[in-house]
This record gives sequence, C-alpha cells and structure tokens, in this order.
Amino acid sequence: MNSQIFVGEDYDLTITGDYYNTLDIEGFSHMLKDPSYCYKFYWLEAIVHKIDEGVSETTFNDVIDEMIANAWYSVREFHIHLSGMQADGEVRDGLERAILKLSEISNLAANASKVEIKNAIKEHESELKTYKSQLYRKGNSKEEFINILSKNMQPVYDFARRQGYEVWMR
Repeated sequence: MNSQIFVGEDYDLTITGDYYNTLDIEGFSHMLKDPSYCYKFYWLEAIVHKIDEGVSETTFNDVIDEMIANAWYSVREFHIHLSGMQADGEVRDGLERAILKLSEISNLAANASKVEIKNAIKEHESELKTYKSQLYRKGNSKEEFINILSKNMQPVYDFARRQGYEVWMR
C-alpha cells in the first residue's frame, strides 16, 4: 500500500478507499481515555468530518476551523467549559476562547450553521489568529499542539504502519 500520512504544521492527509476492519480498539481507547481536555474529541470529529466530506488533503488551519464549528453550539448554547475555568474566572481552553472571541466579533447566533461559522472564521481570521494558536494550553504554539495530537494519536499511527501505511512526521 502506498498511502502516506504526513503530520506537521501544515500537514497533508492522504486517504485511500481501502477498508480494514482491524482497528486497535485498546490503542484507540488509550488516546481518548483522559477527557480533561476536550480538544481531542473535537479534533477527532473534525478529521472524521473532513474524511466524510471526501477531503483527501487538509491543513492544520482547516482542522482548527472545523473544530471551532463543531464545538460552537455546545459552548454558545450550553455554556460548556471545555477544560474548566481558572480561579480568576478566565477560560482555560484555547478552543473555547476562540469560540467566545468569534462570538464577540461576529454576533453569530448560538444556532448558526456550520457554513455561517466557517465564513465568519475566514472573515475574522486575523482577529482569531492568536486564539487559534493557543489551543490546548495558554501559550502553546501550533507546533506544540501538533506534538500533543501526535502523541495522543501514536496508537493510531502505529496501527496504520502495521497496515502498510507510511506515517511521516515532518
């Protein structure tokens, strides 16, 4: 099999139509076992949506935009704190901060469509850049976020290698 998965700041994800019913459930469950930072659930959902849409290559920024759109309703309608709050009341989670900032500058409703949310993200990209770059923990860069995701996805990468995929970290 010649499919390749590249992971980096601007990564490519190449997908073939081959089907394997051999997911390493234990490894996959280890990736999701600590729900203290909900970003990984929204990250996984974003990847699944991209695949479902037939996307065969994407960028870090597109995945983050998808994560914002997917988490939008939960944060806006139910005021869910994705990683709790600090003692001073400051929101800890970068994904939640990005959503709150977009809400403030766009005036989108809590029940805005995914298309409306993504259009607003593009329109306000410069104002959101700082928030999008601080995902996971305050001060983390895109590279650190990718490293965290790569670590959490290691069981999946190992499984992909056993199935004949080439996984490159760049």
